[in-house]
Amino acid sequence: MIFEVKPVDGGGQTVIVNDTFRLRVPERTREGSMAFVGDGNRLQRTDPTAMPLFDDDICTVNTDPKTGEIREVPNS
Repeated sequence: MIFEVKPVDGGGQTVIVNDTFRLRVPERTREGSMAFVGDGNRLQRTDPTAMPLFDDDICTVNTDPKTGEIREVPNS
């Protein structure tokens, strides 16, 4: 809270008191997402320089290109 006290012109010992309230709302801490720059400067979630864990012919996963969601789980 801030108080401002100003004398009144020609008022002798008369003053005007104004108050100001300022509310500071704390911001929520936002966590970032990790992404890698791949071919054509496109962002992707997997590291393009990392070695794959499985061969493509062993584990082929059908994913939605927009969301990255797995459409069907491969047979084990």
